[in-house]
Amino acid sequence: MSRRNAWIVLLVVTLVSGACGDDAAPTSTSTSVSTTTVAVTTTTEGATTTTEGATTVPAPVAVAELCVVDRTPGETARVRTGPGAEFDLVAELPHDATGVLTTGNTALDGEGDPWTEIIHEGQTRWVVSQFLTPGACDPAAGAATYAVTGIACGSQLNVRTGLGDSYEAIGTLDPDAIGIAGTGVVALDGEGRTWVQVSHGGANAWVAGWYLTTDAGPTIICVPPLPWLLTADALGPIALGSQAADLGTVTAQAWTLADSYGSCAWWESNGVGVQALDGVVVEIWAMSAAVAVTPEGFKVGMSKSDAWTAFGPRGTVVPGPYAGEVIIVDAPNWMVDFTYLMTLAGPDPNLIDVIRINDDGGYIEGGCS
Repeated sequence: MSRRNAWIVLLVVTLVSGACGDDAAPTSTSTSVSTTTVAVTTTTEGATTTTEGATTVPAPVAVAELCVVDRTPGETARVRTGPGAEFDLVAELPHDATGVLTTGNTALDGEGDPWTEIIHEGQTRWVVSQFLTPGACDPAAGAATYAVTGIACGSQLNVRTGLGDSYEAIGTLDPDAIGIAGTGVVALDGEGRTWVQVSHGGANAWVAGWYLTTDAGPTIICVPPLPWLLTADALGPIALGSQAADLGTVTAQAWTLADSYGSCAWWESNGVGVQALDGVVVEIWAMSAAVAVTPEGFKVGMSKSDAWTAFGPRGTVVPGPYAGEVIIVDAPNWMVDFTYLMTLAGPDPNLIDVIRINDDGGYIEGGCS
């Protein structure tokens, strides 16, 4: 082999060996390039943007709407980045917030207290479970006016800060209460029972829905037990059925015998008149705006329209025995037991002149007749 041919062979061998490495040699002289698309996700103020062809991160899904409970006006439910007070505070929900979206997830913090995961401004956040309704909350149920039902006379219906007996009672409703303003929000407690959010004392609170009805009138008439009392300012209580001879002792006031005929007697003291039959008080009359508050809280001298508004459907208007008109109150059988407010044809027929409470004997004008 000539020297020239030897250099050619050496050059070829060198080129072939330079094309081989630690990996297996390619089976083709063409170049193969493998391309991988990587998802790039950018989050800005809660908005998620994904490049074309990338895998989309699923947004949090709400399974129910909740309401804030167990908070009074001025208090809030704090929203944090995780289930615990050590996580960042990012927002606060007002005491009457509704429509709070939840994922349905819950967790315990380091002290064993439950937290609920919510969706706030597109992000998953956490709130103490105690401050949220335990069941679904409907903030668009439609506002309604309610009356109490199913509560016995002498009992009261509690108004609470949340859904259940464990929540603080901040007020009560009478068994014959009507005109209770609902906010339009209803919710379920942990047992699936319906509670109604109502306006109470200038704030929102909760009442057991199974004790409310949308009927306009009362579902029960609670007549005060006899004998009813007529409390006169500075006079003390005077009870029907009491002894007329005890009036001075009971009231610590001087009484004047204004009239007497047979076994009947009429006593007066500071604008209050008492009629006694055989020495027993059978009628009490308050004849001055400065005295007399009945168990219903009505006073002589108040306007007839205010009295009628307060009585609502509990009153019945009938003609007065002499003049004006009488409002019969709390009297399913008013011929036996009743209270009435009388408007006489006096200086101002629009004001209540007399409050009369009968014990028995029917519609008696004069008590002793």
